[in-house]
Amino acid sequence: MRFAIIVSVCLIISCRKDKPFTNSGVINGPDTRMCVCCGGLFFHFTDIADTSNRWLANPGIFQFSNDVKFPVYVQVDWQPLNENCGGAIKIVRYKLL
Repeated sequence: MRFAIIVSVCLIISCRKDKPFTNSGVINGPDTRMCVCCGGLFFHFTDIADTSNRWLANPGIFQFSNDVKFPVYVQVDWQPLNENCGGAIKIVRYKLL
């Protein structure tokens, strides 16, 4: 019985298809401005009409080395946030392109 469970779990994991990402975007570099809705990274979507920079609530999700070359293209899943910073988003998962 235990063997059947282990085999079943292995089959489910190996056959799992990753869900496609919601949108594509680009990280243009660090935002060094000093204001309430500044700091973090300059990010904007590349596959929707509004390509304005978005404030990221969690820029630390992106783990870049010190020698990263911007721009960095990514695919993302995200959530809109109701904060004082209009258009703020939270990245849920990402993939570097």
